Amino acid sequence: MAPVSESPLAAPQAEAESGAASDLIGQAKSFAKQIWPAVEQAAQTLGVPPVGILAQAALETGWGAAAPGHNLFGMKAAPGDEATTRATSEMVDGVLTQTSAAFKDYATPSASVQDYVRRVQDVFPGAAGQDSVDGFATALQQGGYATDSHYAAKIVSISQSPMMAQVLDALGVTATQKVASP
Repeated sequence: MAPVSESPLAAPQAEAESGAASDLIGQAKSFAKQIWPAVEQAAQTLGVPPVGILAQAALETGWGAAAPGHNLFGMKAAPGDEATTRATSEMVDGVLTQTSAAFKDYATPSASVQDYVRRVQDVFPGAAGQDSVDGFATALQQGGYATDSHYAAKIVSISQSPMMAQVLDALGVTATQKVASP
């Protein structure tokens, strides 16, 4: 019986997939390194685990791949705010609906984080002081932060993902910092 050989296309495809995963990990690490100091400060101010805030920013931006106007948290614009209109998906009566909305623009990622902290304190105070990612994400969802009924579960999933573990290791974050609020 002749040995079964791999398709000549299998190796290049596997290499391409491995390269894409490596690129995503590199993107995630770079994004996290850029915003981590601001995320740690935000977590300290809000009394929540920093990994929860980082996971939310990762969810909202695809690990920094889509953060026009340095908007890290999907913050919608109020009248008079610097803003860019972009396509988005919203849950309307249980149906994911494509629409467009004006999203705030920020001068820097740090400005986005600072505005986020003010917003959480003013509009979602139940999220502040949560000592777990699950508690934090659930309070945001229950407060109406997003229309996605799976929003909290997505944040928790990202916070517990192998990608997050690699990112946190690259940042030199200790095990205690990963799960506890400052």
